[in-house]
Amino acid sequence: MKPGMLWRAALLLLMLVPAWAQAEPDGVVLRTQGTVTLDGEDGARALSRGDAVNRGAALRTGPGARAKIRMRDGTVLTLGADTVFRVERYRTGRDGEKPPEGVFRLLEGVFRAVTGAITDKGGQILMKTRVATVGVRGTDFWGGFYFSEALDVILLEGSGVFIRNGAGTVRLNRPKEMTTVRGPDRAPERPALIAPERLQRAAGSVAFD
Repeated sequence: MKPGMLWRAALLLLMLVPAWAQAEPDGVVLRTQGTVTLDGEDGARALSRGDAVNRGAALRTGPGARAKIRMRDGTVLTLGADTVFRVERYRTGRDGEKPPEGVFRLLEGVFRAVTGAITDKGGQILMKTRVATVGVRGTDFWGGFYFSEALDVILLEGSGVFIRNGAGTVRLNRPKEMTTVRGPDRAPERPALIAPERLQRAAGSVAFD
């Protein structure tokens, strides 16, 4: 085949590829364990390694399941079992997307997050729940409705976490500090160092077998 014909064939093939397949996704699934699904307009579909996760996506994990997702800025999110999680807004600051931000929502379950370049650029990562919003910069933290019906948040490493709702705000500034939020109208509890046994249980809730 002549060079000109090869070029035209390649261009035609590119035109046939859907736009969503050409665009870089907001995130990608690194690993799954058990049943992990993505809710869409056409119903739920199973997720596996390499699948795209974009803003607006709602993920669900089944009993004993896990999912690890890397967002485009390097933020890594790990979901534990029986979790419902949504990507609400996501901008990396590239291509005129300003300000950079990642806004996620935890409806049920448990997660761990290690933030990436968004926070390095002065942006913020927010994790919203039904009782409080967690804000972070350059941080490794865990949170969820795991030990009880209340929301627990633990700072594992990094520069700090704030937890706020209409009743008040607290900050976790030291690794292994934890706070509990027992309702949207109750202020987050005063931070305290977490007991080693409870920290081990929290780590196990998002660990893969």
